[in-house]
Amino acid sequence: MPSSTERPGTGLVWRVERYSELPSTMDLVRERARAGAEEGLVVVAGRQTAGRGRHGRGWTSPVGNLYLTLLLRPSRSAIAVAGLALVAGLSLAEACAALGIPPGRLHLKWPNDLVLDGAKLAGILLESESGSGQQVEWVSIGMGVNVASAPVLPDRPSAALTDLLPTAEPGALEALLLEHLARNYAAWRQEGMAAITGRWSTHGLPPGTPILIRPGREVLSGTYVGIDGEGALLVDTGRLQRVTAGEVLFAGEALAGSATTA
Repeated sequence: MPSSTERPGTGLVWRVERYSELPSTMDLVRERARAGAEEGLVVVAGRQTAGRGRHGRGWTSPVGNLYLTLLLRPSRSAIAVAGLALVAGLSLAEACAALGIPPGRLHLKWPNDLVLDGAKLAGILLESESGSGQQVEWVSIGMGVNVASAPVLPDRPSAALTDLLPTAEPGALEALLLEHLARNYAAWRQEGMAAITGRWSTHGLPPGTPILIRPGREVLSGTYVGIDGEGALLVDTGRLQRVTAGEVLFAGEALAGSATTA
């Protein structure tokens, strides 16, 4: 049944719809967005049969994990809206920390993964559509978090919250996530990325971490430096490079371009 939760001081009311099973929470929110649904819609599924991650990869969705997609209408340009991936990542990291994950075990891997001791814990996917002008008409943010179990991935290790917190459950994480996201989204709307990047960096990879960057078909090797004030990745490849789109990989992940699981 739908439920509503207002977050004081944010002006945002989350309207949560829960389903035991859906093909994809992203698909349902897209349908609702195109039909004119207001900002604040949240769709949660206990299981997905056709979940997906970045680049069209499938997202394995067993029962016991958290799968949700929310709808926002920020009235910003496409370039600005891309920063919402970092807003969502920060909010998820803060929610997991509030749940009890010890400091230093969680890291945000730019632009949209959360890792636990180097293994993938969660992924974030943004979709948006623009109207006739320059502004984005709506944006959906999908999140899949391994709470009870970590599906085996063909190209990287995975982890679940219950690996460290045996009593962790999706409902508690969902409540914390929506609380932090409402607050961070309000700050982003008022102050832009300046309200986000500093705190995001405290959860980022340790500077100097060896990484591979796949901005397109090529793969660049370097070390993680951080993010700049606009949320772009800074990497040392022998010279400092600024990356605004692409995928960060750890050693051993670069050859997994044909992987079918996100």
